[in-house]
Amino acid sequence: MNELITTRPLEIVTSNYCRSCGTALFENDRFCGDCGAACCEVVVPSGRQNPLARQSKELATVDPAVTIQTMVNSRTFVVGLIAVAGPLGLLALWFNQRFSNRTKIITTVAYVLLAIVLPLVVVWYWLDVALRPLVEILGK
Repeated sequence: MNELITTRPLEIVTSNYCRSCGTALFENDRFCGDCGAACCEVVVPSGRQNPLARQSKELATVDPAVTIQTMVNSRTFVVGLIAVAGPLGLLALWFNQRFSNRTKIITTVAYVLLAIVLPLVVVWYWLDVALRPLVEILGK
C-alpha cells in the first residue's frame, strides 16, 4: 500500500551563449539578460516524462523574482533606467552582473558630475556673471 517511489533528480544543462540572440551567459543564468529567453534545458533521464515541460514557460513569465533579475541584468534596461530614474538606475547598475566594476565606477562618477556638480557650476556662473552687474546697477 505505502510504496516508496524513488526518482532520480532532473539535470539542468546550460550553454555559454543564448540560443536566441547569441549573448554570452554566466554560469548560473537561467534566462538571457538581453532577450529574456530561457537558457537552460531540463534533461529527463530516459523512460520518464518531463513534469516541468508544460509549466516551464509559464513559471518563467509568472515568477516576479526571475523577471526582475532578468531586467536588472539587461544592459538596455539599466541604461534606460539611469536616463529616466537617475539614482535608481545607478542602483540597478551596481546589481547588474554584466557590467565590469570599472564601467560601474566610471558611470557613477559621470552621473554625479552631470547631475550634481554641473548644475551647481552653471548656477554659480549665472549668479556671478549675469546677476552681479544687474545688482551693481540697481544698487547705485
